[in-house]
Amino acid sequence: MNHGSALIAGLTTAELLPRLMAVGEGPYLLAAVVALVTVEGLLALALKRKPDLREEAASWGVGIGYFFTKVLGAKLLFFGLYLYVYQHCRLFEWRITAVRSWLTLLLIGDFVYYWTHRMEHRVRLFWATHENHHSARTFTFGTAVRMPWGEVLYAPIIGVWAPLLGFHPAMYPVVGAFNLVCGLLQHTELVGKLGPLEAIFATPSHHRVHHGSDPQYLDCNYGARLILWDRLFGTFRPEGATPRYGLTKNIESYNPLVIVAHGYLSLYRDVRGARTLVERLKILFGPPERQPERLDPEAPSQHR
Repeated sequence: MNHGSALIAGLTTAELLPRLMAVGEGPYLLAAVVALVTVEGLLALALKRKPDLREEAASWGVGIGYFFTKVLGAKLLFFGLYLYVYQHCRLFEWRITAVRSWLTLLLIGDFVYYWTHRMEHRVRLFWATHENHHSARTFTFGTAVRMPWGEVLYAPIIGVWAPLLGFHPAMYPVVGAFNLVCGLLQHTELVGKLGPLEAIFATPSHHRVHHGSDPQYLDCNYGARLILWDRLFGTFRPEGATPRYGLTKNIESYNPLVIVAHGYLSLYRDVRGARTLVERLKILFGPPERQPERLDPEAPSQHR
């Protein structure tokens, strides 16, 4: 597609702006996250809420590792693939200067995220990495940066849908930064319910429920920006009793490396101890609460 090559070679000013934002995404995004976490921490202190410094430090340790593996690693490595798919394989073309292109990318991305997030909760192989995000027993902006390193193994591959549908790769870092900041703002107990917005958007109230380890709050409210998908596909739960955050069986460590590795080590032990190949596959691709046949069926589940 020659037009695609020309578009890359001769960007207009409007098209160049997202490229410049992409170059600065790392430091600017990091500064925004640090500022927001600091503001929330000061507000919490003003409200006489004592922070759990060990949890916060653990979250930041995991988050820094995530920044290097996902933002500086996977994004740079996969940008070339996205560019190739966009130039040679795209099915449509969405103009980068059109507002509707950005809104459509956000909407489709939110739908894809819903199903990816649901998979991360309901397939043990993916829960092995995603559980570290849910391991925090507090719920603050700091919790939001406790991101799963293992996403680098599958999220960029899932992301090929965007260039295939004709969205310019220069758009992705901008949308990614927007989504990350919005996601961070969901992780707080300082904001109550937001009235009519609760019907459409994934609010802090909805996301508190998502992070709850109480039986009534497991496996629900997967939406990123919109809660409509959960309402449509039957995974919505409203906030009632104050959620108990963390996993159903918590990780008794504040070491970031232990937190990141815990899910994989647990999965390895269960797969190694399974009796048959079929049982191993069921553990890998079945729900996280599934236990190997060799284990005591009354043993605590590793799920959330």
